[in-house]
Amino acid sequence: MEDEKTKTKKTYISVLALTMMNVSIVAGLANDVQQSFYGLASVTYFAIQSELFVSSSQLL
Repeated sequence: MEDEKTKTKKTYISVLALTMMNVSIVAGLANDVQQSFYGLASVTYFAIQSELFVSSSQLL
């Protein structure tokens, strides 16, 4: 008899969905008032976030 674990199928978010979520988040932050206040620090945080996204998507 088969286990219950062997019958379950894992579902993952596709790379396209992850890319579209990242684009929408960055586009949503483009008009952020705090971005002008924090300046280069916010650009650095966005760059770090995008680098983490790209590196994690390459692991898939």
